[in-house]
Amino acid sequence: MSKVSVIVPVYNASKYLENVIRSLRVQIYKDCEFIFVDDGSVDNSGEIIRNLAEKDRRVKYIFQKNNGVSAARNTGLAVATGKYVTFMDSDDLVYADFVESHVKMMHGYKHSISAGYYITIDGKSTKTKLISDEKLKLMKAPAVWLRMFDLEALRKHELSFGNYKIGEDLNFSGKMQLLYPEFVRTTIPTYHYFIRPGSLVGTSDESQFDLLNAVSDMEDFAKTNDLYEQNEAELEFMVINHILMAGMKRAGEGNMLEEAIDKIIDYVYTAHPKWYQNQYIDKYADDNEKEYLQAVQDMDMEAIKKFAGHY
Repeated sequence: MSKVSVIVPVYNASKYLENVIRSLRVQIYKDCEFIFVDDGSVDNSGEIIRNLAEKDRRVKYIFQKNNGVSAARNTGLAVATGKYVTFMDSDDLVYADFVESHVKMMHGYKHSISAGYYITIDGKSTKTKLISDEKLKLMKAPAVWLRMFDLEALRKHELSFGNYKIGEDLNFSGKMQLLYPEFVRTTIPTYHYFIRPGSLVGTSDESQFDLLNAVSDMEDFAKTNDLYEQNEAELEFMVINHILMAGMKRAGEGNMLEEAIDKIIDYVYTAHPKWYQNQYIDKYADDNEKEYLQAVQDMDMEAIKKFAGHY
């Protein structure tokens, strides 16, 4: 069997942790280690993990001073001993075949990413989502808990999570996907992603531009590694999807929309001057998004602000 490391960053998650750990301990696939990195919690998260670690040697506990989710994941990557590595958020749940289904898809292949189905729960509704091959290629679903990575490949290319409050998954998954463009998919839902009340959706400070920095760094990575030309259309659509559309909406939820409009539009036109000709717009943008993208071309500020939900 190939050992799998599951890395779980933790910060003040005590009310969820027992269920999280229980869902990992019942995994059908047994050759695992569950690395919980406590990022300076001030509740009793550490005590809960340590107590459960005494019952299951696969549960590992690491404490570090608060430095954010990216630093916690990097700490986990540094100590991981598995052939494969995946991630879990500290307030989500996984099915008993979460690890097994990914390993089955990875085994015997040179691919470094396995992804596909997940279930999202927001307290009011439950949706099962299948991520298509092309959508994964376009980085429309970059969450690292959707994926399993070959740890040796990550270390070979010295990949780690950047210090971004927003966009760290996109940057990390995107770089790996540029290096290893072929991937396999799971065929059943195995991950429960919870949208909790009070979850961070938007922010009104400069950190909202971390997403722009994360994407810029990823595009620079592609150019440095001679991977840009063959991925230009996909990278361009990633910019359209995550920056021009999602980024603008995020800015509308904060208090810096005017500055965001200038920064985002300037970046898009500088990096991709003919972005509006991208082949994936017609396929994946809905009518409202297409109307907004036309407004960007026309520099119709009223329509741009309306799309961003500013009024």
